[in-house]
Amino acid sequence: MTAEIIVTKTLNRSRTVGNKAVTAGTEYMVTIYTKRIEIIKNKTLISIQIPVGYQSWKDKDPQTRIIDFKRVTGNLINVQGVIKDSLTTSADYKEGGTAITETAPNIRSVLIAMIEDGGIMTVNYEGNDYSANVDKVSIIETATDETIATHFDITINFVIGINWGA
Repeated sequence: MTAEIIVTKTLNRSRTVGNKAVTAGTEYMVTIYTKRIEIIKNKTLISIQIPVGYQSWKDKDPQTRIIDFKRVTGNLINVQGVIKDSLTTSADYKEGGTAITETAPNIRSVLIAMIEDGGIMTVNYEGNDYSANVDKVSIIETATDETIATHFDITINFVIGINWGA
């Protein structure tokens, strides 16, 4: 494991996801134990190829000029990790600010509810809080001899930024 990603969100609506009931107005916190974290920054560059005249084709190669607007257009954090049972009242999983024990399937349901709720959530990585939304998530249950899964592999893409409008 490389680090932990802690995802926090106060839900806007109550519902049941899987076997877990989630409540509007309650803040939920889920810990993802990471195997791999990828930070991606995209910049806008414009490249212009300067042509070579007909007489110079044999002697010169075309040159490309690049204009850098120094504007980062995308901040992404891609995470591969695991969500697992919270068997102790540690800081692995919280509801309403209180650490409680919970099974991995219920923690998965809470994470799905956080994503389906839409809007911004707080992602904590290396002690820094980021406002983020989820672009894509994949939650994989691997077959085991256990009757109830104790962990799920997860791949999640966070887009760092703030909401624009409703």
